[in-house]
Amino acid sequence: MQNLSLFIKQWGQIIIWFFQVKLKSDNEKDLEILALRSQLAIVQQNIVNKKAAKPKFTPVYRIFWVLLSKFFSGWKDSLMIVKPETVVKWHRKAFKLYWKRKSKKTGRCGINIETINLIKKIHRENPLLSPEKIHENND
Repeated sequence: MQNLSLFIKQWGQIIIWFFQVKLKSDNEKDLEILALRSQLAIVQQNIVNKKAAKPKFTPVYRIFWVLLSKFFSGWKDSLMIVKPETVVKWHRKAFKLYWKRKSKKTGRCGINIETINLIKKIHRENPLLSPEKIHENND
């Protein structure tokens, strides 16, 4: 009796999946296939080939899932081997790294205040020397 109940429940799930797929657009189906294949590849590379007991996620895989979460509305439902919170964590980490690199100062380093004051003093004492000329001669 228990086997019959399990049998009916599993077929019911398959029928539900079938109708869910029929209602999706081609684009959504393509993205879902891509999502599932990426997870299957991770499982094959790490677990089936007995390289590791649990999957190791490469930076490419992490970036792929961050991008997929932006363009595929059903990305959470397609996740099987990581939690949605993990993908959000990957996105936050990438965002922090992006802004850390973007906000680094570029260009010439600053001149300390003593040097600036000295150049101004020399310029006041000798107006024919511009601050640029004074600074050039000190390099």
